[in-house]
Amino acid sequence: MICSLIALFKGWRYRSSFVNDMAFGSYNKKFEPARTRADWLSRDEKLVDWYVNEEKCSFRFTLNGYYQMFRCILNLHNKEALKKIPADLDILFVSGQDDPVGSFGREIEYSIKTLKDVGLKKIKCKLYPEDRHEILNELDKQDVYEDLYKWMETKEI
Repeated sequence: MICSLIALFKGWRYRSSFVNDMAFGSYNKKFEPARTRADWLSRDEKLVDWYVNEEKCSFRFTLNGYYQMFRCILNLHNKEALKKIPADLDILFVSGQDDPVGSFGREIEYSIKTLKDVGLKKIKCKLYPEDRHEILNELDKQDVYEDLYKWMETKEI
């Protein structure tokens, strides 16, 4: 709703610092005093430093970009849409236990409950202790890669 309201005055291509702060502004809170604006991404300081200094990682979404992202997030729990997923589909959730985007595992648990509520049963989950948002670029990334490979081969983790 906020994106639509601002877009009425500024247009859909406007890049709003207000919406950006609303979307990402609190992610570093758990890691204060933070070393950078992106400590929430990973414990790997080299990766975080690269990200902070990479021009292509510093852009701000347009209002339309945020609007579409928020719309997709809302649809993640649309039970009518989720009922269309084959009940026998194997699903794996992986996340860092310290990932603020997934509310430190709470959103993952909520998503799993929602999927089970619509009849899906073959759901696995692995939360990596201390890992943040970029689990494929975390200090224990080799473990993550090995777990993903194992799951793809055996559906076990």
